[in-house]
Amino acid sequence: MELEEARRILGLGSRASIAQVKAAFRRLVKQYHPDRAEDSEEVQERMRQLNRAYKILLEHCESYPIPLDGRASKEDLEDYAERFFGNLFKGGKWW
Repeated sequence: MELEEARRILGLGSRASIAQVKAAFRRLVKQYHPDRAEDSEEVQERMRQLNRAYKILLEHCESYPIPLDGRASKEDLEDYAERFFGNLFKGGKWW
């Protein structure tokens, strides 16, 4: 399952916070949980998809940590930029 499919399964747009990912997951789990929905193979498959999509999206979000307290050092920002953009801003080639 790719990132795009995971976003689609949870009904998220191209940008979402971790809180939005968690809220979408919880909303859908309540709807498709076997205790609330008819316990069928389709419901079980949907729950597997939801759990996998949630895991993929959280792992993606966690792979790009940045300081959220507003006190990021220059080194923190450079490290984040390098991980996200590669060497593009350090004289790397654009092509």
